[in-house]
Amino acid sequence: MTDTQELLEKAKNLAYFYLKFRPRSEHEISEYLTKKKRRHKLTDEIIKKAIAELKDEKLIDDEAFIKWHVDRRSRAKPKSQMLLSRELMRFGIPKEMIIEHFESQELDEEALARKALAPRWARILRLPKEKRFQKAASFLQSRGFFYGVIKNTIAEMEKEDYN
Repeated sequence: MTDTQELLEKAKNLAYFYLKFRPRSEHEISEYLTKKKRRHKLTDEIIKKAIAELKDEKLIDDEAFIKWHVDRRSRAKPKSQMLLSRELMRFGIPKEMIIEHFESQELDEEALARKALAPRWARILRLPKEKRFQKAASFLQSRGFFYGVIKNTIAEMEKEDYN
C-alpha cells in the first residue's frame, strides 16, 4: 500500500468515526478532516478524494441530510422554515439546495407552531388574556414563526380551550 492510499484510508476512517454519531453534511466532513489535516499529515487532495469516495458510498448526501435534519427538528423541537434554513446554512448546505427542498416539501408552519406551543400551553392558559398572548407569541417568535402564524395558532388553541 502506498503512502497516498494509506493517507486516504486514514482520512476515510476519521470520517467514518465522525459519521458514527449522526449524519453529516459534506461541509462538516470537510471541516472535520481539515482540522485533522496537520496531525495526520493529510493533504487537500486526499481530503477531496476521501469525500468523493464517501459520497459514492452514500455516506455523505446533503439532500438526505436536509431531510434528516428537518424531520428531526420537526419532531423534537419544532422551528419555522426560516430558522431551519438558517441552521442548514450553518451546516454548509448550499442555499439553492435548501430552497429546492422546501419548495418540494412545504412545512405546515401552523402545525409546527402548535406542536411547539402545546407543552407550555397549560401553564400559559392560567395567565390573563393579554399576558397569555404575549408569552405565547414571544415563545413562538423565538422559534422563528411569523406573526400571522403566531396569531392564528394562539387563536386556534384558545378557541379549543374555551369551547
